Amino acid sequence: MDNITSVPIGKNSCTFHEEFKQILLPVVYSVVLVFGFPLNFIVILQVCFSRKALTRTAIYTLNLAVADFLYVCSLPLLIYNYVHHDYWPFGDFTCRFVRFQFYTNLHGSCYCAMTKILCLKDNLSDVVVRRRKDKAIRMIIIVVIVFAISFFPFHLTKTIYLVVRSKSGVPCLELQTFAIVYKCTRPFASMNSVLDPILFYFTQQKFRQSTKLLVKRVTTKWRSEATNTQK
Repeated sequence: MDNITSVPIGKNSCTFHEEFKQILLPVVYSVVLVFGFPLNFIVILQVCFSRKALTRTAIYTLNLAVADFLYVCSLPLLIYNYVHHDYWPFGDFTCRFVRFQFYTNLHGSCYCAMTKILCLKDNLSDVVVRRRKDKAIRMIIIVVIVFAISFFPFHLTKTIYLVVRSKSGVPCLELQTFAIVYKCTRPFASMNSVLDPILFYFTQQKFRQSTKLLVKRVTTKWRSEATNTQK
């Protein structure tokens, strides 16, 4: 986690200046933290305190929200690190754990777990089972699309950078350009933690209804208190 990175190329080495990380990464991670933390927390509460039995879609959504929430909780450490010019006082284990959280969120096993759940049989009628599976499949398709939008630029630029880096005779300026592009896409991969709960809101009608009811109760309470204060 240094602002200056040395990359050996043959007998020579290239030195990259990465001061841009001190501005870009804290800003992007702060946005993800501010929105991702409450949104995923609300989704988790909504699913856990639902009075009805968990459906396949609810289980999938809960797994995804927990994975996003745990990742978002690690962002304050990264923000601190980049704001303080790559100063990391939290120890080697914490550093490795934070990176583990990033790649766990990046390559989560939620999709495989949901696929396994969809293959299970129950005692419901074929029509009900088919409807639930269709609903869950639509949910998976939407999330996979978001996954591709969030992470495809990161994987693409990383692959190109590694390919260019493996070649000999590449000018340092060209290699640094690919490195900057790759490292600029890395923080935006975390935007997935914000998009997932938003998708949950638009794909779950009951959640939208309960959210609107909660907002209505809060606004009504505020108006009532404001009216009483004026009196």
